[in-house]
Amino acid sequence: HHRKIKLAEHIQAHLGKHNLSDFNEAGMKIVSVAQIFVHPEWNITNTNFDADIAVIVLSELVEFSDRIQPVCLPNQGNSYDVDDGSIVAWFMKYQPHKHFSSHSTVSHHIQIPFRHAAFCYPRFPKLAELSSHRMFCGGYENQFKGSCTGDSGSGFYTSASPSSPFAINGIVSTSLFDHNQICDANKITLYTNVQWFVDWIKSKMEETKEVQWKTVDLNCFEEE
Repeated sequence: HHRKIKLAEHIQAHLGKHNLSDFNEAGMKIVSVAQIFVHPEWNITNTNFDADIAVIVLSELVEFSDRIQPVCLPNQGNSYDVDDGSIVAWFMKYQPHKHFSSHSTVSHHIQIPFRHAAFCYPRFPKLAELSSHRMFCGGYENQFKGSCTGDSGSGFYTSASPSSPFAINGIVSTSLFDHNQICDANKITLYTNVQWFVDWIKSKMEETKEVQWKTVDLNCFEEE
């Protein structure tokens, strides 16, 4: 998952997107980007993916719908653990008769288990090299189910109960590649641990006062 920093005017946000092959998908909205804040400690030359996070400011207010919904931020913290969660991904599909993988054209909602470092890194030493204390790993082994190429930046979402709103506790950062240099969906994925960056995210929101923000009461930390 290589990172190339692009200017905001070259990027559009496709909100509510589900089917990549449908360019006029009902319920999808395309919005231009006004500003991008890349975390100042992100360094593309580093050997690991620490601080792999950015804030994208849209150029206009977006009306929520059944396809476009807000998400809670976790509390600022420095815990290494998060709850099991889920991702929405256009993961790779293995085609053994063709000996390669291809993207799914539609997104999939997948339950993803959080994995402790003691589980991940002895099994996959390369992940330990790519990781930092502000990351966590999650996913399955040998089930070809999880995030992969093209899913970087997707959220790792958790919810206290079925009726509670989702919180974005992680962001897909990177995963391992197989011998053909194809993202290996049979391996564990590394996620940026969002709770370490909540204060920074809020500070960037404060810096964009010229943008009209819409406050939504989600009862993010409602007890079960």
